[in-house]
Amino acid sequence: MSANVVAIFDKFRGTLSHGEIAISLMELASVLDVQIDTVRVSDGGEGFSECFDGDDTIVTVSDPFGVPQRVSWKRSDNQAIVEVAKVVGYIGLKDKRRPLDASSFGVGELLAAIQKTEIKKILVGCGGSITTDGGFGLVAALGGVPFAHDLSVLALVDTRTPFNSAPRVFAPQKGATPVQVALLERRFAYLETFYRHRFDRDLGAIVGSGAAGGVSGALWALGGEIAMTVDYTIKSHRVRSLVAGSDLVLTGEGYLDGPSLAGKVVGAVLEVAQEEKKNVVVIVGDADPEVRLQLEEQYPLVRVVSLVEEFGHASAMEQTKTVFMETISRYVKDLAGRH
Repeated sequence: MSANVVAIFDKFRGTLSHGEIAISLMELASVLDVQIDTVRVSDGGEGFSECFDGDDTIVTVSDPFGVPQRVSWKRSDNQAIVEVAKVVGYIGLKDKRRPLDASSFGVGELLAAIQKTEIKKILVGCGGSITTDGGFGLVAALGGVPFAHDLSVLALVDTRTPFNSAPRVFAPQKGATPVQVALLERRFAYLETFYRHRFDRDLGAIVGSGAAGGVSGALWALGGEIAMTVDYTIKSHRVRSLVAGSDLVLTGEGYLDGPSLAGKVVGAVLEVAQEEKKNVVVIVGDADPEVRLQLEEQYPLVRVVSLVEEFGHASAMEQTKTVFMETISRYVKDLAGRH
């Protein structure tokens, strides 16, 4: 009997993309004669649009600092897929972290372009942004006008952080000093009041409204809704069915830490696998020792494998695909030998 493996990986940021992982697993499945069902998923950040089939449309919008750039949105089953990280993400901007200046205006421009089409449903992956502007740039680009009643906009997020907590929680990661965080908190307090008066929607403690520097909150204020990305994708009936019928579940990401278990891909996969009583191998670039211990205590059927620990830092960073494939081969061969 052939072994059946389900692979649900997040990206290894900077070394392995979702697409590269999927291709690698397809190659491995053919070589080992094992069925590997690869599920394309995302927590809403980089790689979100890769999780959907469809055709890309290229438009010119502003980057976080007003420079014109060409980005794409995807048409999939008559819905638009928007990846905030493509517009205001970190790629190419690692040395330009200006938390008080970075604007989400380009995201609004992209949404405005989509609204000129016949599409009536937009999924917005809210993650991986370099901005902390409370979505004000986005709102400005849309002319301060709420979404039409026949347009459905869903902000998909990877955090439960409310709007007014976004500066304190996320701005330091984006380069903000303590003084700048305090300024941003005042900005968000003003925006919360502004959105309430302008759109008659009270952000208050709306779960997930602080994602992408408040972009999700602005989308909610304009009439959209917010959902956890992993609830929309990984915890779907389709994925649950695949996990239930598997002999082994593979998951992982570049670095395993606290947030990995709260709204991210790995944590959601572990929840589903535990419910289905499945063995899981979590392959990561590296891991926080305390989080790893916590995970293995919480999930008895889980094994965490660190590429840095197994192969050394240099190999894990410079030959990620090779050592990643070698690791998966070892566990899949072992599984196949028992079937």
